[in-house]
This record gives sequence, C-alpha cells and structure tokens, in this order.
Amino acid sequence: MATQRVTLAKIGGEAAAYIERQFRAWARTKHDHNFPPEVQAALDKLAEALRAHAAEPPIVYFSEWIDMWSMGDLVPALGDQKAVVVTGQRYEACCHHPPIAFKADIIADEPTQESVWLKHRLDEAEDAWEELASDWIIVILREPLGGLVTDDELVSSLQDNPDWLATSTSPS
Repeated sequence: MATQRVTLAKIGGEAAAYIERQFRAWARTKHDHNFPPEVQAALDKLAEALRAHAAEPPIVYFSEWIDMWSMGDLVPALGDQKAVVVTGQRYEACCHHPPIAFKADIIADEPTQESVWLKHRLDEAEDAWEELASDWIIVILREPLGGLVTDDELVSSLQDNPDWLATSTSPS
C-alpha cells in the first residue's frame, strides 16, 4: 500500500485507437514481469503528455486525485485479471476498452471507500461526451508518491496547521 496519484483520462476518436494499439505493442515486449527501458521511457512520456494536455480534446474526461490507501493491484488494472499493466520508471498504466471491467476491493463484505470513489470517476468518464465520442478508451495512470498514510497519522494531522500552510499564507 502506498500514497499514489491516480489519473483517469477518457480519450476519444483516432487518438483512442492509436493509444490502444500502442499499449498492445508495449504489452508484447514484456519479459519476466519487466518492460525494456525504451518502453518504460515511452510510457512515462505518454503519461506526462496526457497530464499536460488534460484540458484539450480528444481528451474528453480527465480526473486526478491522491489516494493514500489503495493497494497497487486495484489501480491501474481496476482489479481486472485480464488487464495488461505497462510499467514505466515513474508510472504504471493500463488502457481500458469498453466495456470496462471493475472489481472493487472489499473489506468486511463492503467495497472500500477508495473503490467507491474510483467507481464514481469511472462512471463519470464513461458518460462524458458519449453522444459525440462513440469510440473511446480510458487510460488509468498510477504514480507512487510515498508510503501509506495510517489512520493515526491522519488524525494527528488534523490537530494543528501544517508548517507549509503558515509559510505559504503569511504576508511578505
């Protein structure tokens, strides 16, 4: 478990087909759970490009958030055993073609809060511009940022203002 940035982008049209072909080509290069350095670099470059062009068509939906708890097996593969995750040096990514298969993490017979949030983002993405973008894919990026945030750490953080808040808001 780790703190991670999750990026979900719905891409339509010819760009969707191109990206899907690229993911298939990368998947064929996997050897012993590893991808060649040039594939890792290309994946990281695509991830940065998607993030940099988030507000530009043919990206028709984009959402990014910090997840402090989920395990790396839910994102980016969505719990789909058939999904192929491509691993870069900085990012892990998966390209999903509709229909999207999603298997939520379950604790005590209930989906985890993070799984519920992810499912909402997936539903939003699937609905986005559906009348105009009939051919689409969803790319999910996972960028590990650090260790797991425990409940005790979170509760403790709520007691005081963090140092960065005081320094960023004080008058010069």
